[in-house]
Amino acid sequence: DPSIVFSTHACSKAYWGAYGVAKSAQLGMMKILANELDGDKPIRVNGIDPSPVRTKLRLTNFPGINPEDYAAPEDVITPYLYFIGPDSKGVTGMNYKINPKFIG
Repeated sequence: DPSIVFSTHACSKAYWGAYGVAKSAQLGMMKILANELDGDKPIRVNGIDPSPVRTKLRLTNFPGINPEDYAAPEDVITPYLYFIGPDSKGVTGMNYKINPKFIG
């Protein structure tokens, strides 16, 4: 039961044009693939919007942020494990948004 999971993000902030457009296109691609691969090609395709995560890349690119304001990668892994695992068999075309207020 193969699975593709995209890390999505809804972003329409000023000065984030290229990132926002790329993420919008990624979400569109996720939905198209979910429709195309449903049925006779049982490949599940879903997305997860983890909200900003406390990664080394984020801390390097935004040195003034407080790392404690962001979820750690291990705090957002559960939905990824669900979508790649057998419990999500038959689930496709979903985009799950993680609410950082409920993490930790």
